[in-house]
Amino acid sequence: MQGRALGPAVLRLVPTSAGAAREMARGVLRRPDVPRQALHVGVLVADPPDRPGRGSRLLAGLHLGLDQARDLDVVVTATGATLFGPALLDASARLLDAGIDVLVVTSTSIAGLVGPVCAARGIGLVVADEGDLVEHPVQHRRGVLRRTEQHWQEAYVLGHWAGRHLDGSLFQLVTRDEELGDGVLALRAGYLESGGDVAGSVEVWPKSATAAALVARVSGARVIAVHATGHQLQEIVRELRAARVPAEIVVAGRGVDERTLAELGRGGPLYAASAWHRPDAPDLSVSLELGTGEQPDAVTALGHEIAGTLIEACRRDGLFDLDAAPADRPLVVRRAANGRSSIVARRDVPAVLPDLDAVAVLPAIAALPHHG
Repeated sequence: MQGRALGPAVLRLVPTSAGAAREMARGVLRRPDVPRQALHVGVLVADPPDRPGRGSRLLAGLHLGLDQARDLDVVVTATGATLFGPALLDASARLLDAGIDVLVVTSTSIAGLVGPVCAARGIGLVVADEGDLVEHPVQHRRGVLRRTEQHWQEAYVLGHWAGRHLDGSLFQLVTRDEELGDGVLALRAGYLESGGDVAGSVEVWPKSATAAALVARVSGARVIAVHATGHQLQEIVRELRAARVPAEIVVAGRGVDERTLAELGRGGPLYAASAWHRPDAPDLSVSLELGTGEQPDAVTALGHEIAGTLIEACRRDGLFDLDAAPADRPLVVRRAANGRSSIVARRDVPAVLPDLDAVAVLPAIAALPHHG
């Protein structure tokens, strides 16, 4: 079953006149009387236990996007840390002492920990998290910009789409890591709102996929949602097929990449939602793959998006107060007490239900390998 592409593109590329822009930038750089703006970005990397390598993919997208700013002197300093409070604070202090202008962290929990330190030093904070929580107190703090992989929005739209296009009740298989976020509830809400009914759910522990598949079969549900990532996702889908569960499979794990979906799709149809992979913006996938040398995924696209946002903020002419900034400026550049520029969020962004036109839903095997 082929889902339809919905709405405008979520992520935008460099305009088609990039060649002319590069020539203009070269002209600026040849003029010694025109100073180049500098931007020093610090990145504090702490991967979720079930998603190793997420930080490196975020950095790849960030580097690719920042490399396009030929008129800026951009330096990226990254450091890794374990998910342990003192270690994270020590790592962030080293980055701040290195003279960064903005700190990028990889989760809302880390932002809550290091946010007060950044605020005290007048350094902007960017949260590049998975988006598994509908809202979090850190996103309402001054000086914080939150950009996410939009996981709960994907789950909500996938549930809404499945309820309209797939027949039967829904049963959810949920791993322990996925249960902590809002993706499970979001998918269920979308399914119910579209007129479907939910047969139930079960938590899947490591090495219990076989039993979970049997429970799903007994439930009689015709739509099985798998809330998992990594090796657990592959294990659960494999066991569902081995048990010959007569149901459609929808995948709603955090950060499930195209490579995994394409591999799983070879064994049979399954469906997933994507907030960044869009048939109406195919050039983004191509640009990311050519630029990084790897098959792109949501977190690489997130890094690329954040880079574009930071570059746009640096190129603005005016310095605006947070509360007085024009409504069309999502970021502003303000002058910190120490004389450096700090990139900060313009204003609080309230959590709202997602726009159904913001996410594309498509069969994994039919479209993902061909980028729409």
